[in-house]
Amino acid sequence: MGIDLHTHSTASDGTFRPSQLVKMAFDAGLQAFALTDHDTISGVREALDASKEIGIECIAGVEISVSLGNGSAHMLGYLFDPDHKELNESLEDFKNSRDERNVKIIQKLNDLGIEITLEDVLRQKDDKDEGSSLGRPHFAKAMIEKGAVVSFNEAFDRYLGKNRPAYAERRRATAEEAVALIHQAGGLAVLAHPKWVKAEGKELERLVESLADAGLDGLECHYTDHSEKETQTFISLAERLGLLVTGGSDFHGEAKPDTRLGVGKGNLNIPYELLQKLKAAAKC
Repeated sequence: MGIDLHTHSTASDGTFRPSQLVKMAFDAGLQAFALTDHDTISGVREALDASKEIGIECIAGVEISVSLGNGSAHMLGYLFDPDHKELNESLEDFKNSRDERNVKIIQKLNDLGIEITLEDVLRQKDDKDEGSSLGRPHFAKAMIEKGAVVSFNEAFDRYLGKNRPAYAERRRATAEEAVALIHQAGGLAVLAHPKWVKAEGKELERLVESLADAGLDGLECHYTDHSEKETQTFISLAERLGLLVTGGSDFHGEAKPDTRLGVGKGNLNIPYELLQKLKAAAKC
């Protein structure tokens, strides 16, 4: 039994509802998991309520898209107050930025000869997910429905992925701003999947050091796409800087079919002890 501190639901770009994820985590034998949707906590209450009924520990989480160095990154937040006013208002601003980005994606797809409307994409959302973010997997579903592609992988590889012709950027907070926002809501801030930060070696170390000086609490060392060597490198960096070590699969459901809840690609077994240290640091 272990934990998974990085999962996504239909509240952002996952394909399972928060309550479904709770049941899946329980069935997978996990002791605890965190719901960390992109720039929204609209699914957290549903997950927390379902976890009480099913009998598995659920942690309030979020994954905030940020600018860092010369590129972008993701900041995970844990154990915050989901009703915190400033956090909710800031996340709503981020959501509005996503909405603006979505209009740009529609235009780019149309320019590429793919006839698709925002209404086509909105139909892919679960009717129960009021207030949830519209993400690229919803675009992929609509494209499959239209016959423009045959799979999620094709949609992202050909059109929607980073640097692909229908990709569009959006406004982001700085990493330091995200750390401060999470702290204001009583939570802990953790830099997600450092492998994907646009920096390597000493440059990455300097970026993490600067974030530690700005109050960063932890580093996501255990991650689906980290090699064993990378995991150990990140753990050593976290230990040197006095940062907490966390881990998660980055489960998205059908949007990433080769990544499984709790175990990633079969390479993860994240101990509950890491969550205990998080909770101790948050004084839970």
